[in-house]
Amino acid sequence: ININIPVANEGGRGIKSEGNMFINGGLITIESNSNGSVYFDTLGVKDSYTSSCIKTDANLTILGGTLNLSATGSAGKCINVDSVLTVGELNADNELINISATTTGDQFLVSGSSSGGWGGPGQNSGDYANPKAIKAGQNIYINSGHIVASTQHEGGEGLESKDTLFIRGGIIEAVTYDDALNASHHIKISGGKVYAKATHNDAIDANGSLSISGGLIVAEGATAPETSFDCDNNTFAITGGTLIGLGGN
Repeated sequence: ININIPVANEGGRGIKSEGNMFINGGLITIESNSNGSVYFDTLGVKDSYTSSCIKTDANLTILGGTLNLSATGSAGKCINVDSVLTVGELNADNELINISATTTGDQFLVSGSSSGGWGGPGQNSGDYANPKAIKAGQNIYINSGHIVASTQHEGGEGLESKDTLFIRGGIIEAVTYDDALNASHHIKISGGKVYAKATHNDAIDANGSLSISGGLIVAEGATAPETSFDCDNNTFAITGGTLIGLGGN
C-alpha cells in the first residue's frame, strides 16, 4: 500500500478507522505533506485539526508488517490512536514488525500567547498542536518488533501515551526534539532494548512513576535542567535491567 497525502489535502489521513484497526502484515508506505490548522467549532470554541498517516478513533493492534511513515506538515503525526496501541506479541520475533515513524513539521499555536510566561518564548501558557511520531490517547504496549521514531521540531515527541507506556520487549530507537518517550501517568519497562535521545528535553519522561525491572536502556537527555530519566517527585523504582543515562543532570 502506497499513499501520498498532498499539501492541498489539509488535515488528511492516510488510513482512517472509526473503530478498531488491525495490521497483521504487508508493506505500508504513507507520506503526509498535509498541514494542520485552527478552526472554530459550532459553539465558537477554537480548536485544531492535524494530519495523520494512520488514525483510529479506537484501538490499534500491529502484529506484523513493515510501516514506513513520514509526516512533513505542521503538527503532523505518523500513528495517532485515540485509545490503546499494542505493538507485537510477547516473545515474538522482532523482525515480524518494522515501524519507521518520522515527522519533520513544526508545532503551531492554537490559542494563547507564544511569548513571555514561565517557559520563555515557545514554552509558556500557549496551547500548541504538536508533531508526534507515535501517540495514543490511552495505554501503549510494546511487546516486540523494531520501532524507529524521529522528530525534528519543537513539540515533537517519539512515543507518547496519555496514560501508561509499557515496554515489555522489542527494539526502540527514538531520536527527537522533545521527549523521546513520554507518558502522562506512568512508564513501566520490563524488557527489550531502548535507545532514547532528546535534543532539547528529557529522554524518558514519566509524569507519574517510572519503574524498570528489565531490559537494556540507554537514555540521552538534553542539557540541564533536562535529564535522561525524569519522573518529577514520583517513585523511580529499579529492580532489574541495565540503565545508562547521559544528560544535563
